[in-house]
Amino acid sequence: MANKLGKTSLIMLAEAANTSNNELAVRLLMKAGADPRACSINPITAAIKAKNYKVMRSLYEIGVDPNLSEEYHQSPV
Repeated sequence: MANKLGKTSLIMLAEAANTSNNELAVRLLMKAGADPRACSINPITAAIKAKNYKVMRSLYEIGVDPNLSEEYHQSPV
């Protein structure tokens, strides 16, 4: 579920600080069934823009599609 800005918990963690706690939280959310397509922002793109490489790597390892298109048809690759 997205907040008023249209961001899910997954996106907010991707945009947050590059910490091991955020990396763990992303893994737990994904294990619990979080949908990386639940909003118009690609979580891998959000992590790259925020230089949150731990979360970016976790999302990629979990299997989030790095070519998942955003609202403005941008992909990180």
